[in-house]
Amino acid sequence: MIEFLRISGYDISSVIEEKLSGKSDEYLIKYAFRQKSIIITHDSDFGKIIFTQQINFTGIIYLRPGHFNPNVTITTLKTLLSRQAEVKIPFLIVAENLIDNIKIRVREF
Repeated sequence: MIEFLRISGYDISSVIEEKLSGKSDEYLIKYAFRQKSIIITHDSDFGKIIFTQQINFTGIIYLRPGHFNPNVTITTLKTLLSRQAEVKIPFLIVAENLIDNIKIRVREF
């Protein structure tokens, strides 16, 4: 996923590259906000946090289902990026790959 986004021209880094492994999800949201970065995740906890806590964030893209097959993830990202939707910050995007269809929901805060 990271390599695909880099090849596509996006400035992206990972938790591992930033040496943030083991940090809490709340810490990662705050870190991304300070960096003006968007979080791309398979973990639904990030969505739960922004709905239940007063925490500033830029954007979260939650990819479902939560499996780590790179082909499924890349297909989902290609569909999402091809839509080129304008969203206002902060936002939550849920992109769900249903095999024959990719469902995308956008929520702006």
